[in-house]
Order: sequence, then structure tokens, then C-alpha cells
Amino acid sequence: MSDFKSKYTNLLKESAEILEKTASYVSEIETKLSNSNMKASSLEKEAKENTRITEISEPMEKLANAGFTEKELQDLEGADKSTLEKLAHLSEQPVGLGYAHGASADDAGDPLTRFLMS
Repeated sequence: MSDFKSKYTNLLKESAEILEKTASYVSEIETKLSNSNMKASSLEKEAKENTRITEISEPMEKLANAGFTEKELQDLEGADKSTLEKLAHLSEQPVGLGYAHGASADDAGDPLTRFLMS
């Protein structure tokens, strides 16, 4: 019986050692996972900020090319993307007032001018 008790005690000691090593390993993995999650969340924040900068920079470039001053561009930085896109689109080309558009356009000018000149 003493032999059985010593085998059982040795088995329990070995099992306890294995469980302690496993617990240590799991704790180490949890720490690494926590650090990775913190890094991932900070990278996500940076990516969102960079995306916003990229989304806004294209309309801002168009506005700068259209002749907006640096001060005006700084004032517009707080506007949302859709507003900047609309403003950039409106400033791309002047409206073609006085020019015929569509099916009635031909080399002789618009219909009103032809009528007045005839």
C-alpha cells in the first residue's frame, strides 16, 4: 500500500508541475494577446485618422488649384468630406453662361444669337 501511495503522490506532484507550467504559459500568452490588442486598437485609430486625411486632401487640393488661399483652406479644414467635395466640384469649371449646350449647339452659336443677328 505504501508503494501505491508513493506512486500516487509522485503522479500528483508531476501533474501539479504540468499544471503550473501550463498556467504560466497561458498567463504569458494572455499578456501577449493583451499587448497585441492594444497595438491593434492604436493602429486602427491611426488608420482612421489617415483615411480621413486622405479623403479630405483630394478636395482640398482641388480647392487649392482653383485659387483658394492658405487661410481659406485652413478655415475649411473642419468641414465634412461631402461639403468639401461639393465645393471642389463647383470650383472646377466656371459655368458656361452664354454658350449653347446640348442638341441645339452648333457652329453658328446659340439660337437666340442667330435670331437676333438675322
